[in-house]
Amino acid sequence: MKCVKATRETKSSKIGDIIRVSNNDADEKVSTGYWMYIPKKEWKEYTRKPVETSKESTKTLEVKQKKEVKGKKDKKSLAK
Repeated sequence: MKCVKATRETKSSKIGDIIRVSNNDADEKVSTGYWMYIPKKEWKEYTRKPVETSKESTKTLEVKQKKEVKGKKDKKSLAK
């Protein structure tokens, strides 16, 4: 498997698109001049972009999780 990056725009790709393909497909794409080889690290960074969260959304998530836990405890105590 090889990682390639589009250097020119085509119908199916935009400049900067990064894909991971088999060795044979990569050789064919690079030989056209529209693609170039790149390190796997660059592909990983492109496909695994970090998700930014704000502090407010994190706080509300924590509050919701705490309420769910409290609700579960109450249900168990009622069952006894």
